[in-house]
Amino acid sequence: MKASLVTLESKIRDLESQKKKLIDQRHREILSLLSQTDLHLTDTKTLMGGFLFLSKEVASSSPNKEAWRTAGEKFLRSSRNRKVKNTGSAA
Repeated sequence: MKASLVTLESKIRDLESQKKKLIDQRHREILSLLSQTDLHLTDTKTLMGGFLFLSKEVASSSPNKEAWRTAGEKFLRSSRNRKVKNTGSAA
């Protein structure tokens, strides 16, 4: 029984480590998006207000979500294509 508890605790630590890595990766992705759109130049209060607006819109199932998703897909596709042209391979 003690061995299975130690095994479970080890698995929990591994999962917590994986979760932290995924969260850190997501944070880097978001920072990259902010930089790509020059939003990193926006003052903190305005940026936070925009985040709060976005959060409210997403939570309310706003009809704008689909238009935002489409615009995001287009931006990310063109961004990826620019990287391929600049480096000769997908990044």
